[in-house]
Amino acid sequence: MKYQSHIKMFICMIMVTFISFTGCNKSTETAKNNPVTDSGKNDVDNNTAAKPLINDTTNSSDETTSEPVKDAETQKENEVLNVVGTVYKVNNMLIIITDIKSEKPVDDMDETPLNLTLRISNKDPENELLYTSWTPLDSELSSNKRVSHIQDDQGTIYPILLAKKDQPYAGQVLQKKLKPGEAIKDVLLFKELKPDTKRIKLYLVGSEMTDHKDLVFNLQVP
Repeated sequence: MKYQSHIKMFICMIMVTFISFTGCNKSTETAKNNPVTDSGKNDVDNNTAAKPLINDTTNSSDETTSEPVKDAETQKENEVLNVVGTVYKVNNMLIIITDIKSEKPVDDMDETPLNLTLRISNKDPENELLYTSWTPLDSELSSNKRVSHIQDDQGTIYPILLAKKDQPYAGQVLQKKLKPGEAIKDVLLFKELKPDTKRIKLYLVGSEMTDHKDLVFNLQVP
């Protein structure tokens, strides 16, 4: 009886040892298949790439960085009306370029500016038209204010000459209310053109009279 009991105990010990050894091998295989990360969590799917951070675009060539939104005023371009010939006409107004010449308005000027004469007519039968000259006052000019100018066929820019308040050159009208049917003439002065200039573009900055659209006249220099 004692001999049989010893045999049974020996068999039980062998079975316990075998079961323990098998369990350790399985734990080892599980640990190999699911390695523990530094945070103590298992990486369940090693084939899933981590999502990049919002500011990290190095892991994706399809990612595009957004540009800063520009101010709405700087995005909006000025509308331009290209005038054929020397006449601009709308329902309530008529502008005609009547003369182009190089002449000194006063004798003591160092250069001979380009004189460009406009004839402005109020065609509205009932309402007045407030005409404001394209000649800016030197006291009102700021660094970001757009001014009228001329561009020649070589791309050279000739800015409009400024006027002093209450001291316009001869033939200039800085501001005037035109009655229905009334017309006036105004002279715009620009920097002296190069002697070989043949063609020019006159850029008149948009105003209330032109519904804030720039007028561009293509002109032949006489």
